[in-house]
Amino acid sequence: MSGPSIQAAERDDPACDAGVLAPGHVCEFNGWRLVHRSGGCAVLPWRAQHLAAVAHQIETVPRGDLVPAAAFAQAVVRVSKGRAATYADLAHAWSAVRPGGRLLVAGGNDVGITSWCRRVEGESGQKVEVLASHSHARVAALARPERCPEVWIAGAGPAPGLFQGGGLDDGTAMLVGYLPAQPTPARVIDLGCGAGHLGLAALRQWPQAQAHFLDADARAVDAVARTLHGAGGAGLRDRATVVWWDAGEPVPIEGADLALCNPPCHAGTAVDLTTARAMFLAASRALRPGGRLLVVANRKLPYESDLHRLGTLACLEQGHGYKILALTRPSETP
Repeated sequence: MSGPSIQAAERDDPACDAGVLAPGHVCEFNGWRLVHRSGGCAVLPWRAQHLAAVAHQIETVPRGDLVPAAAFAQAVVRVSKGRAATYADLAHAWSAVRPGGRLLVAGGNDVGITSWCRRVEGESGQKVEVLASHSHARVAALARPERCPEVWIAGAGPAPGLFQGGGLDDGTAMLVGYLPAQPTPARVIDLGCGAGHLGLAALRQWPQAQAHFLDADARAVDAVARTLHGAGGAGLRDRATVVWWDAGEPVPIEGADLALCNPPCHAGTAVDLTTARAMFLAASRALRPGGRLLVVANRKLPYESDLHRLGTLACLEQGHGYKILALTRPSETP
């Protein structure tokens, strides 16, 4: 993001209005414009945001629990799409701010910022003051409560930010059911792994296989790592590699036999296939000639035209609102 584009984005961001922040450093969750201006630390679980911030020499951490306790006089939580993720950020922001400091919540109407302001006020027992409101967004502030509201801790759940709270969704379960019919692979990629259900199923299905888990969300990478180091990963950890990776980066793996993917299809609340298309291209580059990519997706999503360009495509099944597509990478010509 260039200098002029940062300035343009700031004009539409109420949190960047004059007088919103107090002087001094800030801890910012899910953004880095304020840290760019005032100094401090940005909490950025998404790899692309982290890379952009690092390019501007901004200090970042991938998770809120890595921010030292009581290190800041103010923190800004940019509301996420998922309620659990925002609750986790609020709890971590409370920890990051010292007693007597301020918590700010910011976001657009598309993520329900007005409802969040009311919710935070009721849960904290603190008066929330709207500091700025324009461009279909607002920012509000409250005094840091003496104690962190219990609902902020409990509402985060065990896997904040992950799709379906880290649980096994119907589409992924459908694809897991297809694994036994596949030729035995030596190297498997779980692309956009989330909680890692596909890669973990592959490790259990094929005891000699290696699996590589890739995701752009540090919270997903952390969740898979915890599973591999816990009871659920017994006997699997030595055959697994977990990588924090964005689809815009070079693929860190080559020569894979099988790639598995349940790609994201939204950016915020809008349908957006950009990331899925980048993941398909990344998978085709990571596969060996003759290797296979299995994709599960909503039946209405038009992935076929993109996949046809990358190899031989077949639809293995359609049902219950989903389809399973199989892409075979072309063999190299002699």
